[in-house]
Amino acid sequence: MSGNCSQESLGSSGGTRKIRGVSLRTGMAELLRQIKSMGLIQVVTTGAIREYAHFALESEGIAGNFQNLFARDEVWDRSGKLYSRVIDSLGVDREELLIIGDDFLRDRDAEDLARHPVMICEVDGVDKPAGLLLPIIEWLSAAPSVWSGFQSLLEISERQGLDQVSRLGHVQATITFWGNYDAGDRVPILTDIRPLDGQE
Repeated sequence: MSGNCSQESLGSSGGTRKIRGVSLRTGMAELLRQIKSMGLIQVVTTGAIREYAHFALESEGIAGNFQNLFARDEVWDRSGKLYSRVIDSLGVDREELLIIGDDFLRDRDAEDLARHPVMICEVDGVDKPAGLLLPIIEWLSAAPSVWSGFQSLLEISERQGLDQVSRLGHVQATITFWGNYDAGDRVPILTDIRPLDGQE
């Protein structure tokens, strides 16, 4: 397997369906099934307590898509999440992890910004169909590692003559880094994933 997907958050506001304040983004259940059918491991990392997170996943009928659930007491830290625990549990390399979240500060790696996994961070994601993420996930998971797939997106962006934007199929994504370049702390982020003009 060339990539692993850490799915954080069912959504925080907006969306179409809510369970006690949790929104399931339009098309998310289908996207999760597609990712599972690709053979990728999906886990949930959350700041919620285990019982509530499990209830929310079961209520939406999506719990079966995830191999594991890492709750507040397992991964939560004031400055982000402790992804080394996820990595150790799955037995994968840091370069194989893909974080999907909706709040960069909450979802970032609290331990190692210099070797931060690739992140898809969609702050306003609940307002967009989840299926827009599929071409990006397919691209990243087809590469030898998620990190090398991200590097190839940077190269595509340069070849397309676009400034930090990459186009794949019918979608485009903004490519950015967050952090202190001088200290070597650079967090790779794909954000603002949207259909190309005139396409849905």
